[in-house]
Amino acid sequence: MDYLIQLSGLAKEELQNIPFEYRQNILRKIENLQKDPRPRGTKKLSGKFFGYRIRQGPYRIFFSVDDDRLIVQVRSIRLRKDAYR
Repeated sequence: MDYLIQLSGLAKEELQNIPFEYRQNILRKIENLQKDPRPRGTKKLSGKFFGYRIRQGPYRIFFSVDDDRLIVQVRSIRLRKDAYR
């Protein structure tokens, strides 16, 4: 069963500021979350961060998964150096 992908306003804004060559790979990675919301390499976050994180080059994609409603909510897309501040 496919999950519905939702991008937060912040994620949409951050995506617009990412260079084209990275943006295409990030969008592909996000699209793949429809079939597998926790692909290999996904890390569950704890502490002040919640949900999950996947890597795509120098960027980190932060998202949460609602298995009951089959929704993946992409919350943020940031460079690694800025992601955990």
